[in-house]
Amino acid sequence: MRDHMELVGLPGAGKSTLVEFLTKAWANAAEAEDLSISSPEPVTPTEFRKTLISLSARLFFRAPGTTVSLFREEDGKMLIRRLAYRLAGVQQRHIKSPAVHVNSGVLQPLVTFATEDSDLTMDLSDLWHSTLNASLATLPPPAVLIYVSAPAPVAQARFIARGRRVTAWGKEVSDGRMTERFKAGEATCERIRENCEARGSSVFVVDSSSPFEEAMVRDLAVTTSKILCREK
Repeated sequence: MRDHMELVGLPGAGKSTLVEFLTKAWANAAEAEDLSISSPEPVTPTEFRKTLISLSARLFFRAPGTTVSLFREEDGKMLIRRLAYRLAGVQQRHIKSPAVHVNSGVLQPLVTFATEDSDLTMDLSDLWHSTLNASLATLPPPAVLIYVSAPAPVAQARFIARGRRVTAWGKEVSDGRMTERFKAGEATCERIRENCEARGSSVFVVDSSSPFEEAMVRDLAVTTSKILCREK
């Protein structure tokens, strides 16, 4: 399953902004005629259960101790369920046409989990590292990965400026803990980039610490659509 493109990046990195610009550029690119921007696919309970069982089995095969430990943690079970749901949606989308997954891919949940959703990345860091490695070895790599890169302090400041906060068990975490979370998210993004490069994905790193240049966006739109539609 290679005919899809994913965007990953920290919360506040600028993924949505870049997609807005890319969508306009793709609309004017003949190479992107068959390309579609994917919204999360509705997944039936049956398909979700089937994918959950399959994903859990593959994770257990690769890292049995890690998988058992994850299922003992509420955060761990939440992550596996989220990955399974996203994977089921991507698999359904795969049969239609080449697609760009912004908030519907299988890799970004790993970043969101590390940054916003769980303290496993700090409190059980060895478990998180083994979880990340097993997940990346199991989940399908995209044909194209766009990593929207912003330094953790920059992304964190943007995140806060939107009035958002990182929480744990329904309570806001301290500023120091949030900084740790964003650093963990940044490390997760880098690990995803390395894994996708090693598995043959075309990886583009877009620096979002300054405004996106029109020429860069146009060139990125043409290049990525050529790669993706070739994989069809």
